[in-house]
Amino acid sequence: MDEAEASLMCAVQDSHWWWRARRRVVAAVLERHLRRRGGLAVADVGCGFGVHVPLLLAYGQVTCIDPNPEALDHLAGKWGGKVALVRAAVPEPLARRFDLMVLADVLEHIEGDAAAVEWMHRHLNDGGHVLLTVPAHPALWTQMDEAVGHRRRYRRGQLCRLLRHRFEIVHMSYYNMLLLPAKLAFVAFDRLCRLLRPTAPKRSFNEVPPRPVNWLLGALASLEAPLAGRWSLPVGVGLVVLARRRPVAGGWI
Repeated sequence: MDEAEASLMCAVQDSHWWWRARRRVVAAVLERHLRRRGGLAVADVGCGFGVHVPLLLAYGQVTCIDPNPEALDHLAGKWGGKVALVRAAVPEPLARRFDLMVLADVLEHIEGDAAAVEWMHRHLNDGGHVLLTVPAHPALWTQMDEAVGHRRRYRRGQLCRLLRHRFEIVHMSYYNMLLLPAKLAFVAFDRLCRLLRPTAPKRSFNEVPPRPVNWLLGALASLEAPLAGRWSLPVGVGLVVLARRRPVAGGWI
């Protein structure tokens, strides 16, 4: 992700409906399916500007991991000594293991996602959990994906196959199901734009929409978040998964 997109993310993540909705989905899944609360070693991997830090602090000591020094400086100023900060990118080795790792819309940025899964497995304690959110359905690919540096969007089966040898799936669901029609309309709009202006710069469209639109989209996504935490929704714009680390016979690898 380039510097301009990172700065935009920092500016909008507390007010934009999409980041607030994803945070509610993450909270719903953890609250429903993670039995332990408090006392955990938690890693927020690819933390960016820390949109999930307030939520994750309820689960234990949080380590924010990101390759962007500006993001880590922002977190140091905002949270001080309440979180540990590590400048690193997957799959660089870390000095410790964790009980819970959260990678919120991170995996799709990594060229070697299978190597990233191995990295997660190595840096989790036995029985530890990883929570992932990823964009869903390759057919929903638009210039937004390109503008923010995505390498892929995932199908449910594809994500299951990627994880199954190292992790046991605890819960998996699509989310933002109610917003799928709007996303499909945007995909059609995006393809028309590409046809008419094939050389135009790619846009993320991450600016906060007008207040009524921001409120409406946020309300729809918020209504759905508890459902995605409790049940496995059949369709949606994103995927969320909580998975437990499988032990390895003969010790750690």
